[in-house]
Amino acid sequence: MTAILDIFGNPARQRTTGASLYADSQTGGLRATRADYAYDHSQFLSKAKFRAMLSDARYIYTQFSPVSAASTQKASFVSSSGWTPVFTGQDKAYGARALAALRPALARSTNKGFSFDKIHKMASTYLDIDGGFFKLLAIDKRRFPVTQILEAHRIGSRSNQTVVTEGRYKGKRIQNGIIYSADGAEIAYQFLGATPKDDRRIPAASLMHCADWTFSSENRPFPSVAYGILDFYDAKETRGFQKIKNKLHSALSILETNDTGRNINVNTVPGAAEESADTSTSGLRSETYEAGMIRYLRSKSGGDIKAFESNTPANEAQEFESTIIASALLAMRWSREMLDLSRLKGSGFRGFASIINQAIADRHQTICAFAKPELLFKISALQARGDIPEHPEWDQWSFPQPTEFNVDPLNTQKLDEANARIGRTSIPRLIRKGGEDPDEILRENGEYLQKRNALAAKLGVEPQELGTLSKPGDSYLINNDDTDEDDRETESDREGE
Repeated sequence: MTAILDIFGNPARQRTTGASLYADSQTGGLRATRADYAYDHSQFLSKAKFRAMLSDARYIYTQFSPVSAASTQKASFVSSSGWTPVFTGQDKAYGARALAALRPALARSTNKGFSFDKIHKMASTYLDIDGGFFKLLAIDKRRFPVTQILEAHRIGSRSNQTVVTEGRYKGKRIQNGIIYSADGAEIAYQFLGATPKDDRRIPAASLMHCADWTFSSENRPFPSVAYGILDFYDAKETRGFQKIKNKLHSALSILETNDTGRNINVNTVPGAAEESADTSTSGLRSETYEAGMIRYLRSKSGGDIKAFESNTPANEAQEFESTIIASALLAMRWSREMLDLSRLKGSGFRGFASIINQAIADRHQTICAFAKPELLFKISALQARGDIPEHPEWDQWSFPQPTEFNVDPLNTQKLDEANARIGRTSIPRLIRKGGEDPDEILRENGEYLQKRNALAAKLGVEPQELGTLSKPGDSYLINNDDTDEDDRETESDREGE
């Protein structure tokens, strides 16, 4: 009987039960070199690994266009409706006054002059590439609220630093710049200066760690690009080789085969240069001219001359690269098709749009979680200055929802309008779907109709003659017609009495 061997050439042991198979398989086969991961997730990220991961992510973002394009595109969709806060309380007069006072603080939100909109659009890219960032909330000399953005590399640990050895947090555990309490809460962060003497430890009450955690025991969450970093490196490398191949093939124009493997008719090609010396070990000869290069091949079966034809890059190579990039972008919760919508085919349009919109909504919700505290900090600072009055609804704010991505906006709009006409959805819901504020739209429409009706009365014409978007069958027209008919009947009854 022939023995069954394992991957190392040793006889494979027979196992008869699932329990023994699982218990013993850690010491053999593909698991032989795998580390033990049954610890908190924070234990897997050493200082060296964190810095390597951050460097890899930033490198692939700047050097490989699909990554930067996908991250930038996602950030644009997430911030498509902007980050101007919307007051959700009942006292709209207070909300309007507070927003007017907030606008200067939002226009110049950071110490570098970035707006509130800009830093939260940048936040999406930080989550993809750096795994997060930090916000330092402060008050300047004018008692004006200001935010300072600290990028991921500015918070860190020194070599072999695992415990704080001095100061207020002496004896506390520190990992990758985060100082923990005994129960694992983040209580402070270490800001790295030019030298260890310049380092500062900032309390968590003043510095916000803005990230998207996957596990509760994580230390510094992975950038989303890190989950596909090896695929991105492979795609970048193979694309580089393919470019070299394309350049070589582009330069090669003519193949001539003869008995000598060299140009036997010197300078017979217009614009050709003298034949170069044979310095290659392959024995191949070449000659250059204005439009490209002639390659001479030696053959014992006679001479031939023909134009060089190249089939590079082959369709298979392009599809393989697209497959690699697609799998890597999925790890970023994005899709290859978003970079080329012509690849979308068949009946999966709506399903695809649903997946993308869910990714946009999730990212927007994540950013809202650390945009709201900054907004409330600014409001409280302006209240202290006297720019905004104190109010029981001072914290009733939200942010506009991003515009939904749609692969077929015309048909979707028609479907939405039909659903609104029969009452399956509401007009405010449709307005929010487009990233707008229903109250603001209603106010603008009301002001327009008021002006239209006033002008119609002044000119002695019907308001509808100045233009209307209503159609027969609209629910509010039916209701109005019914009401008018009831009123007319009531008036007739009274006249008869």
